[in-house]
Amino acid sequence: MQAQALIPARLKAAIALLREWRQWQARRAEARRTYKELSRLSDRELADIGLSRWQIAEVARRSAEAAH
Repeated sequence: MQAQALIPARLKAAIALLREWRQWQARRAEARRTYKELSRLSDRELADIGLSRWQIAEVARRSAEAAH
């Protein structure tokens, strides 16, 4: 009986893990898109929006986390 009870629990855990992985992938893809967009801007354009080139990676990561 215990083995039968473990199967649904393990299945739920696997589904939860898969869901987290997909969310991580979506955040990562969003961060990459933001990074690419910001990287295309000139230093002057970045300064106009209050950013330095070295901040792009962190801004992209935070933006992706906030979006999801």
